[in-house]
Amino acid sequence: MNVTEDVVDSIESHAVLSYPEECCGFLFGTENPSEIQIIRAESVSNERAGSRTHRYLMTPNQFLKAEKQAEKWDCQLLGGYHSHPDHPAIPSQYDLEHALPGFVYLILSVREGCLEAWRWWILSDDHRQFEELQLTRNSKEE
Repeated sequence: MNVTEDVVDSIESHAVLSYPEECCGFLFGTENPSEIQIIRAESVSNERAGSRTHRYLMTPNQFLKAEKQAEKWDCQLLGGYHSHPDHPAIPSQYDLEHALPGFVYLILSVREGCLEAWRWWILSDDHRQFEELQLTRNSKEE
């Protein structure tokens, strides 16, 4: 899996600025049998009515807009990201229960307003757990 520094920088900034609430957004790019390439990220508002310090919600309307945006950019909607304020960058039971098959997930840990860690995940084929993905970070695009 590959992602550019520009994309990671924008997501990290969104996570820190959203603290102490969870941030969320979509990941766009290309996928083939040997590689996932994340080329863009689009932040969206956390539409969760309450408990935003430990939950996020991306609405069906936000998903629809993201799908249309992917078409405009001639790429695919590949996944999403969200932050875990003051918690590790590992999927929660809630994350597991709401995960979509085939989507990649970036979870960022933000502790006391500072980025602590980020990790990439994908739902296992049996949908019972997440598997961690290894990431290659590319330098910023010129």
